[in-house]
Amino acid sequence: MTKGVRRPSGRPWTNVEVVLSSSISAPAVRMLHVVAWAGLENGKMKSGFNVYPVVAIESRITQEYSIDEEIPGYSSMFRADQLTGGGWRQSLPYQSFVPVIFDPDSGGIASPDQVEANNTVSRTILAPWQADEDAERIESVRQELMREAERLATNEAARKSRLA
Repeated sequence: MTKGVRRPSGRPWTNVEVVLSSSISAPAVRMLHVVAWAGLENGKMKSGFNVYPVVAIESRITQEYSIDEEIPGYSSMFRADQLTGGGWRQSLPYQSFVPVIFDPDSGGIASPDQVEANNTVSRTILAPWQADEDAERIESVRQELMREAERLATNEAARKSRLA
């Protein structure tokens, strides 16, 4: 859901995503969710990465609703039947797939949103090899994601300095 975003035209709008249906299944092959993060701390780039096993894949059918105004006191707890009429427009339903990961730091099962923050990039990959080969096999993905996270952190720092 996006709330109170301004379009390039300057007009506000509100967007709501409603999950119409969802199902979970085990992946057919071993999968990993690789997450890289970065940030500037005292002028120095700090970065890192984590690798999480994927324990399931959630398939979602989602529909988006949008309206050409910012809604104060807006709640994301809408049902689809509450968004019909009243100026809300709906998109065609679409399907998406979301990994369900195991994160021992958050107490077990988690969604990628729970382990990601600002300047974080991630990718879910197939891993049909033995777990002891992970470090070598995912190195190119790790490096690519680290570069992207560091680029995001640098851009965020530049944006903040322009606003200051």
